[in-house]
Amino acid sequence: MGQSAIALWCRRRLKSSLVCLLALGLFFGEGARAFAREDDPNLLEQQVLQLYQQGKYQEAIPLAEELVAMNKRTLGPDHPSTVTSLNNLAALYRAMGAYEKAEPLYQQACSLAGYYRKRNTG
Repeated sequence: MGQSAIALWCRRRLKSSLVCLLALGLFFGEGARAFAREDDPNLLEQQVLQLYQQGKYQEAIPLAEELVAMNKRTLGPDHPSTVTSLNNLAALYRAMGAYEKAEPLYQQACSLAGYYRKRNTG
């Protein structure tokens, strides 16, 4: 292989490597967070908790609502993770002083928790 052929080969490999690195950068940057919100309930739950601890309730609410919907869809409405996510959403509203929004969520979580206990204990 001549020098010009090697140089051409290297340039092509470099271009594809740069594209790959850019794609990885997007994935591990904002892309990873977007992917996590859509597909990973554990990471989404961590994000909600982190925002709650930082006092960023308004930012946490859409993520918490998304987590409730995801858990209902994938695990069912009476699964313990769904109940926990409902309770956490209620806690966000309570922390903001939006008690009229928090109360029905707490009631729903309590009712589902009771249903789950009855169903699994006999």
